[in-house]
Amino acid sequence: MTGLARLWTRLEQPVDAVAVADVLVGLRPGNARQLLAVSLAASPEAEDMLDGLPRVLRSLAVSTTSRPQRCDGEIRGPVLWSETLAARSASPGAGGVFICASPRKAYDTDENRVLVGALQRVIRAARAAESPVVGSHRPSEHDLRRARINGERARRALEHRSLQSVPRGTVTGRMVFKARTGAKASVFRGAVTLLQRSSVQVGADDLSPFVDDRTLVEHALAADVVDLLVGRGLISARLRIVDGLLVGGPFAYGHPGRDGGDRRTGVLVDGRPITSLTQL
Repeated sequence: MTGLARLWTRLEQPVDAVAVADVLVGLRPGNARQLLAVSLAASPEAEDMLDGLPRVLRSLAVSTTSRPQRCDGEIRGPVLWSETLAARSASPGAGGVFICASPRKAYDTDENRVLVGALQRVIRAARAAESPVVGSHRPSEHDLRRARINGERARRALEHRSLQSVPRGTVTGRMVFKARTGAKASVFRGAVTLLQRSSVQVGADDLSPFVDDRTLVEHALAADVVDLLVGRGLISARLRIVDGLLVGGPFAYGHPGRDGGDRRTGVLVDGRPITSLTQL
């Protein structure tokens, strides 16, 4: 496990991926947002979800609702007698009119909201991927192309007639839990996985391509220092970002390329630069 991954496991939750990318890797916020957006839109999770959409759209979660329907000389569903009598009194000679509760399929379900939310995440990420590049770090043309393609695939999927009635809004934890554990969990697994992989929950693997050799060594030292300080009881809480530094107890770390905040760099303990564990 890399030093970055080890530090990541000790971060305070939820993780602000943009801030962490700035402080640990030196990615400027604008640059980090684009890179992380590309990482999501072109991710294997996005590909898997979109590849499985034909099956998912054939197996959407459906509930049954009813709506009043005017029937002349026939009955289609339970008769709504108060509405029927009102309709007959309003139209002379309408003795054969019935107002029935006609059943119909409804697609506004928790599972389908999770699917719509996942598709929207891909679309937003694909749009963010088109932001102007700032700084030296930039996504590959291959990943940019995949992000564009996946954004368009997600946009077309949202135009499916069965999803038109599904509200576009916040996906709650309850909705995700139902999609993950319900009778159609296998159908919606891709959407749930994509949401879990979304930009607010990126991992160290998403940033590792942008870590240079010097930073790789610093991360390994920083992780070793944190482990040592935890073992001595000097760090008892999760690491967090404060004024442009990753801090915990007497420990601090800042990448030299980060944007603003405390300008001290490297691994610090009680404000002293640390280049080896023998200094502790």
